[in-house]
Amino acid sequence: MDVHIARLRRKLGAAHRHRIVTVRRVGYKYVPERRESTPTASQGRI
Repeated sequence: MDVHIARLRRKLGAAHRHRIVTVRRVGYKYVPERRESTPTASQGRI
């Protein structure tokens, strides 16, 4: 399994390889990128 994840990280490239995180004694998980919050009307935008 480790070889498969290593190959997947390599294919994702340096910009996205950190998205697959190792969780000890569980496996792996995908961490999606955070989106910037958009300003709302309550923040003074008209």
